[in-house]
Formats: sequence, C-alpha cells, structure tokens
Amino acid sequence: MKRITKIMSCAMAALMLCLSLAACGSSSGSGAIKTTFTTIRPAAIEAMGWYTDEVFTLQLNDNNTYQLIYHTNRFGGEDLEMRGVRTITFFGKCTSAPSADGEPSHLDISMEAPTQITWEQHGKGFTRVQTLPGIFFINTSAWTDAMTAIYDVENNTKGASDFLAEFGKAMTITVEDASVDPEDTTLTNRIVTLPDMGILLEEEEN
Repeated sequence: MKRITKIMSCAMAALMLCLSLAACGSSSGSGAIKTTFTTIRPAAIEAMGWYTDEVFTLQLNDNNTYQLIYHTNRFGGEDLEMRGVRTITFFGKCTSAPSADGEPSHLDISMEAPTQITWEQHGKGFTRVQTLPGIFFINTSAWTDAMTAIYDVENNTKGASDFLAEFGKAMTITVEDASVDPEDTTLTNRIVTLPDMGILLEEEEN
C-alpha cells in the first residue's frame, strides 16, 4: 500500500511539473484562470455533405491576460475520411468593462493584439480550406524554418512577426457573466458576440 501511495505521489508531482512548465510557455504570463466563456457555432456545406462545429472559448486570467481558443471540428456525413481538427490559441493582455449594450450581465472584453499564436491542424478535412490548408503545428514563440515553409509557400521568407501581423488583431467581444447575478438561472458564461478572426472556410468564400 505504501508503495502504491508513493507511486501515486510521484505521478502527481510529475503532472504538476508538466502543468507548471506549460504555463510558463505562454508569452502572456502564467496567471491563474479567473473565468471562462464559451459558445458554439455549427455550420454545414450541404452540397458536399460536410459539417463543422466551431467552438470559441475565452479564458481570462487573474493577471489581466487572456487565451482565446478557436477550435474547429469538421467531418463528412457520407465521406467518413473527410475529418479534421483545427485549434488556434491567441495569447495576450486584456481589460474588461460594463458592456456598451447596457445589459447588466454583459461585459465588454477588450483584447490587445496577441503576443503569441499557436495553430494546430490535423486531418483530411483541413487540406482544402481557404486559409492555411494542410496538416501542421505553428507556434510564433518557437518559430522554425519549417513553419516559414508552411506559412509562406511562395517565397519562403515570412516569419513569426508576419504571422502575428496577419492573424493577430486587437478585438473587443461581449460576454455574459453569470456571476453578476447568481440567482438568475437563465444566465450562462457565454460569448455573446463572436470574434472576427479573418479565418476562412470554403462556405465563407465569395
């Protein structure tokens, strides 16, 4: 029993070490998570039988930093091989204020342009999208020549600063904060206005 307890303690210590290292890897600091807001947007390309779920999650930390996570899961209704997962995370600083729309439960979260972006993409479902097709991982805080080749296929010259300039923008979004009135069970921690990140899928092309 003592041996099992010791093994579990070592495993927990290793897990905590991994979590602390992951937190230190963010260029926006390692503040503790204060609250999160989420919303889901489903979409379909009926002519092709493809379906997409976009999940937006805004994580606010206690040191006035944020992580905006944009996760997309797409799959084919008939073509089972047409699957893919894309996760893009933006790291930066932010401020909050009562919303301009006047709703007591709403806050406007003003996010500065991110100082770091990670972009992970897998599966056949993302080999034919308009913005950055393919299977890859990009991290602007740990840029490599291989990432330049993925991002700048034609000239192979652009780097992390170019990537941040193209995909990182300051944004203000409105959220609903359930903690404003805990007795109101109709309130949820949700994103009210979706961020426009300029990342296009096929159904958004003109």
